[in-house]
Amino acid sequence: MFLEKYELWHSTPSAMNRPLVKLILENLPKSSEWPTFSGEGEYDHYEFIEWIDNLKEDTNSPDELICSKLPTILKGVAHTWYRTRRKEVVNRKQWDFWKNEIINKFSTHTWIRKVKIAFRRDKCNVQGDIEPAIWCTRQAKRLRATDRTIDSFTINEKLLSQLDRKTEYKMKIAIDAEDDLSEFITQLEHIVNVKKKRNKISKKDHYKDNETEEKEEDK
Repeated sequence: MFLEKYELWHSTPSAMNRPLVKLILENLPKSSEWPTFSGEGEYDHYEFIEWIDNLKEDTNSPDELICSKLPTILKGVAHTWYRTRRKEVVNRKQWDFWKNEIINKFSTHTWIRKVKIAFRRDKCNVQGDIEPAIWCTRQAKRLRATDRTIDSFTINEKLLSQLDRKTEYKMKIAIDAEDDLSEFITQLEHIVNVKKKRNKISKKDHYKDNETEEKEEDK
């Protein structure tokens, strides 16, 4: 961290307000709080890029600082690719350049296909130990990863397609077509909780019936 601050301080143009640079450095998240990206498994490089874009906008961080973090926050396959690509280019300290490079490298047809298959296979089973918030968030992230302009209406339609018919019908009654994800989660949680309570009551009644039968047999 000290080395990063030193390099940034001395690479900053003299026209730039150095007290401002110092303030930016003091208010940045710790290195351990930055997201990492490996380019392995079911990755989402767009979410990784969006986090850095938001940080850059919110803190007015210079490109030099953002790019100085890349060797640390890129892991595995992505880190190997970065090291090789860095030797080949001149724009080493421009975040927009690296952002486009990451998109071009990791937005492959194979990746898109894997994310779409993962979405289709991940059904919502309200009879099991489903956690609606976790499931909905995971599936919505997959949808946004392959379609950055997707709207709430389309997300809801695709999430509904992953429910069983009864739950899908109840959800269509409970939500408006363009409700946001938080409302979708709230209504699905309600349906799942009601289902769990009914299952508990049903099990208790079944236990009582068995007890009664056993007592009658003992008489």
